[in-house]
Amino acid sequence: MFRTHLHHDSAGSRLRRPAIMAGGLAAAGLLITGLTALAPAGAATIRPTARTDTTSKPTVYEQSAINQNVAIATGNVHTTVTSSPVLPKGNYLVNSVISFNNLTAGSQVLCGWTTSTSSDALYGNYGDAENQDATASTGSCTVTGIATINNTSDHLILWATVYSGPAGPAAYSWSMNETAAGTVHVTSLN
Repeated sequence: MFRTHLHHDSAGSRLRRPAIMAGGLAAAGLLITGLTALAPAGAATIRPTARTDTTSKPTVYEQSAINQNVAIATGNVHTTVTSSPVLPKGNYLVNSVISFNNLTAGSQVLCGWTTSTSSDALYGNYGDAENQDATASTGSCTVTGIATINNTSDHLILWATVYSGPAGPAAYSWSMNETAAGTVHVTSLN
């Protein structure tokens, strides 16, 4: 036969319960004190390193827009979509993309970049967006490469043109960024 004892209310257990609770609180207090004492040494190993000087990192310039409607000229006439601020002399990794609305049937749109002075060096190809469908559609044109700025007052210019086909394409959105780079080695076939 099993007996279940639900409540024992003797004087001994009443005295032991506060002693156990006090002992538990004392142990928790010692543990907290010990952890607090270790915190400075332990925290140094997990604390993030101090911020480094942001001037030692490459500078990135970004130009972008959405919800625009810049009509793109036909006949290989370059329409400026955006330009960078004046860039310090040096090498830059350049990424650019333009999204077009109303890419008319049979049209081919080119995009690319140039600089404000012809003595700068650009290493990147044209991008192109074509519509070979019977109806207008959307498309995008992307160019990546390197620009070497040789003059103190130059900036990059992102352009597009309807190279062939009917007028109508419009630049809807775009992004161009320039990241300052160190030494650049270019292998280019002409």
